[in-house]
Amino acid sequence: MNSAKVQSYIDNGCFFKNCTFELEYPQNLFGIIDTHEFNETVTTLNSKISSKIPGTFFIFLIPIFIGILVMIGGMGSYLLWFGVVITSVSSLSLLINILFFHGVIEEKIIEELRSVNKYFKDREVTWGLESEIIYTPVDPFNLEFNVNKEFLKSLEFDERGFPYHTTKVMYLLITFPAIENPQLVNNINIIDIQENYEFQPQSQFQISQSQSQSQLPYGNSLSFSSLNNSSTTNLSISMSNIIN
Repeated sequence: MNSAKVQSYIDNGCFFKNCTFELEYPQNLFGIIDTHEFNETVTTLNSKISSKIPGTFFIFLIPIFIGILVMIGGMGSYLLWFGVVITSVSSLSLLINILFFHGVIEEKIIEELRSVNKYFKDREVTWGLESEIIYTPVDPFNLEFNVNKEFLKSLEFDERGFPYHTTKVMYLLITFPAIENPQLVNNINIIDIQENYEFQPQSQFQISQSQSQSQLPYGNSLSFSSLNNSSTTNLSISMSNIIN
């Protein structure tokens, strides 16, 4: 089985990110899935995935602000503890909602992939959602000038003491059967057999007769054409029939 990867912009559950997969067509899908099917499938997946912040997030933000105001206004009284309780409970609820939102995004992708796999079932093509960790090295000489505390806390260090940053990235993995007889890229076809054995390429350069001669017990010549997108170049290959 062969496979192709479709990278995405998903980062850490795609919260505050664009949950979209790239539309760049993997070349090894040629002959298995055409570009139109690929673009339509990925576009459908992207349309089913929403990266917008749910309205319930703002519901939890309101009591957090109220709790902060109560704490500020109730300094030195029982209202201070009341504000602390409201703020703590609301913050915890918001955190749980964010984690749930991450899970919903991934589940929506998997659910849509079930429909995609039914469509490609006859071709034994399977689409799956995978993840990988990207390790990005960080220049240690720039750390002393970085004031982002959250970024500094997220750094990890290898066995040599060099810092690096990790990022979780989601991607689509497409698996499909290997092609037994792949189409030649240059589409070279044998077009005829001639009796002459003189190498006469139709180009701006010439090759001498001595360079084209080859000792063979018998002689046949092949004339073939190489078809390209921009032009067609016809070559006539001939080899002298020389018997010692």
